[in-house]
Amino acid sequence: KSDSAVPHVQGCIWPATGIPSFILQVLPAPASVHSSIDPGEGYQVIDLEGLGDQAAVAIQQANPQYGTATGVAILGLAKGDYMVTLSPVRLDIQEGSPQFELLKKVANNAAQKL
Repeated sequence: KSDSAVPHVQGCIWPATGIPSFILQVLPAPASVHSSIDPGEGYQVIDLEGLGDQAAVAIQQANPQYGTATGVAILGLAKGDYMVTLSPVRLDIQEGSPQFELLKKVANNAAQKL
């Protein structure tokens, strides 16, 4: 079933089938991207410069007890009235890697179309 906070942008209402590898959301811009994408304990949130009006990335910290590795969990970018969040759920993207730079470009390109 389609759902969208933004005209001409389709979304998906959960539950979707299967386990997604990549999630893109368009939401109303928050006062603080940093705090809006902060999942809490076990994550480090870093502000990013040069992307949109505000941008931040939440990095999941490794936890061997739960079998999790360090990697990008959420990248949020606000521009104008909207925010784009990208969650590369199972893509194993590391901060500073070429894949992370590509993820920032994808977020920036998506935000430019809002």
